[in-house]
Amino acid sequence: MKKLFVPVVLLALLILLFVVRFFTFPVITVVCAPYERQFLEKLIHAGLSGGYRVAFSQSIPDGPYLATPSVNVEMGNGYVFSSAELVLEPDDEKMWRCAYGLSGGTFSLAILFDSSSLHEIGLQSAAPGTIGRYSYDGRISSVQAGAFERQLAEDRVQTLIVYSPKGALELLRRDQGYSIVTTDLYAEALETVDVSYTVGPDYSAMLKMVKEKRSGRVKVPYVLLPVKQGLEVLPDRFLELFD
Repeated sequence: MKKLFVPVVLLALLILLFVVRFFTFPVITVVCAPYERQFLEKLIHAGLSGGYRVAFSQSIPDGPYLATPSVNVEMGNGYVFSSAELVLEPDDEKMWRCAYGLSGGTFSLAILFDSSSLHEIGLQSAAPGTIGRYSYDGRISSVQAGAFERQLAEDRVQTLIVYSPKGALELLRRDQGYSIVTTDLYAEALETVDVSYTVGPDYSAMLKMVKEKRSGRVKVPYVLLPVKQGLEVLPDRFLELFD
């Protein structure tokens, strides 16, 4: 009985120390619009080694914070992330460069883009010339999806980068074995498409800048992440506490 008592007491003390340490960490508030919160709560996590906790709010708090572009646009500050003395400027070309290194082997990497979007035309034109391009005009129909399927198979496309999936759902819902890469927000919103990788802001890096009270004007850091489903997520969520 005594042999069992000592480890139980030690475990209880460790848990107590963990709780005390966690609740003494400063809180960094992510200031966002209500419609963003449901996504950002899944994307942003606090880590123990980071030394902070995360909260969400619609208004600027007294303490450290990171405001999203949507909030800054409403305040007239432009489409940027910001903190007290720090401004982080988004750069979509930089973000998508995270995904362009996924090609390799005998299969190819390709971009699927909307030729009716000047923004997407600009993004694909800035990508390396070795990457294949497939374009559609506004939306892919069921007939066009079949033609795309055959062409992608013939060209041995393994990874498909999709800037904006909403117009390409007819194709993307057909699971043909290639990996789909899109933004983190789209991946959270899509329920009928299996996304393999996401690109998006590196929130951990930005929150670290806020905690360190960085100042000035810098580019948003970005990260490419694999998407995990179901029980695969649980160990990662636990490990994120120590990241």
